[in-house]
Amino acid sequence: MRPAVAPEAAASFTVVSFNIKFGERPEQASDALARAELDSVDVLLLQEVDLRSTVVVAEMLDHNYVYYPAAIHPATERQFGLAVLSPWPIRGDRKILLPWLESGDDARKIAVAATVWPHGQPVGIINTHLQSGLTPVKTGDQLQAITGCVYTQVCRHDGAPMLDNLPYYVLAGDLNTRTRDSLRVADEVLGWSGLTRVPEIGRTFRYFPFGFDHIYGSRDLEVRSSGVITGLGDTGSDHLPIFAVFDFGDSPRDPWVGFDAQTPWDTSTTPSTVSCDCPPDGCA
Repeated sequence: MRPAVAPEAAASFTVVSFNIKFGERPEQASDALARAELDSVDVLLLQEVDLRSTVVVAEMLDHNYVYYPAAIHPATERQFGLAVLSPWPIRGDRKILLPWLESGDDARKIAVAATVWPHGQPVGIINTHLQSGLTPVKTGDQLQAITGCVYTQVCRHDGAPMLDNLPYYVLAGDLNTRTRDSLRVADEVLGWSGLTRVPEIGRTFRYFPFGFDHIYGSRDLEVRSSGVITGLGDTGSDHLPIFAVFDFGDSPRDPWVGFDAQTPWDTSTTPSTVSCDCPPDGCA
């Protein structure tokens, strides 16, 4: 893995989210990010990936990574999950199982929470992939399952809250918001936790005229720019990558306060987090 980047102060950081369609063509996805000059972003969130595709992208970009499988997808019979990649240190990563396995979407979905340290600032990152075909109410249920684990002890997993008392938070990913009502519910539920959807992200999925993919930031973060990356040619996916550049605001912490550089990355759970043979209804 790449060593931590030199601890320099910076006023902003960039987050990119990209659903790369079952992780089938990670080389094309990485090339597309390079063409968009997004191959050196601070945080890259991938959905619909297996371990191999995660490693391919991480090695091509020279990034650290955390990968968690959600299920063996019935369409591919391969792992299907989420990854967090960054040139900066990643700590405290956790998987969150989501409720409501819908009959029209036969693979369980998850979220992954971690603390990433761009430019020495601790940012709570939540990579999210919601179930397809949910009603607006069930969309809200899945998002409340995430925020309950991230911010409170209302969580099916031990060790919650998972990302407690951090100065900044970003939630992003494929929220499968197929209706305006679903998006309205997502905005409302995440707003209860102080997260606001960034602007200028429109159509992201090839087959529908609206956005499935979104980025939300905590209110202490200022959005410098955001949008959908288009005109990339072959991206290896049916989704388009999205991005947001956040400013840390007027009073960022001194860099690296609270970061324990001497403690090695906790790899005690690595076998279960990166190679889980789990059924379509998910694995813990």
